[in-house]
Amino acid sequence: MNHQFLVSPIGALRLISNGTQLLRIEFENQYGDDDSDEREDSVLARCANQLQDYFTGVRRQFDLPLAAQGTVFQHSVWEALTEIPYGEVRS
Repeated sequence: MNHQFLVSPIGALRLISNGTQLLRIEFENQYGDDDSDEREDSVLARCANQLQDYFTGVRRQFDLPLAAQGTVFQHSVWEALTEIPYGEVRS
């Protein structure tokens, strides 16, 4: 797996990919220290750029190849979240 770090307004983030798809984004040290070398790739670079655009208010939608790992229920929740328009709240 490849990863790179991104300093953001919500803290340091670790972006993780398999080289062709984004697998996850986690807070630095969320799962303990990672002593592996940082290996960047084009997916991680695109993700970092899009997140920076989002945090500065330029971007409202993301266009990244995703391979999120989770249960069928988790995937259904994530899909439902994509239907909520930017800036709106649902409960």
